Amino acid sequence: MGGPSTIWKRRPDSRLVNPSLRQHNLDALALEHLNYHKIAASDLIGKGKKQVSMAQIAVVEVARYACEDADITFRLRNELQPKLDNGGLTDLFREVEIPLIFVLQDVEHAGVSLDDV
Repeated sequence: MGGPSTIWKRRPDSRLVNPSLRQHNLDALALEHLNYHKIAASDLIGKGKKQVSMAQIAVVEVARYACEDADITFRLRNELQPKLDNGGLTDLFREVEIPLIFVLQDVEHAGVSLDDV
């Protein structure tokens, strides 16, 4: 299933705090909430026909990218959790959004592809 890192990595909290935000991906949220430009995956592995697997990238580069993702996820949690609390959205987050993550994860594992919008 997954634990707290899975829950926060999917960032449903961002959609509750600011549903009108156009993008809720990690890069966009880092810029919006932390004023931080993170390493784009495409900068690491390329795009289109020139895209390579992470396995083909130097371990030190992948480690830097992965550590940055973990750090930004943690920092965003610290930024967004108080906004959930102050907006009275914590119960909705815990009782609806978190259980829905696991339902959607099961649906995807069953072979149904969902957009990560």
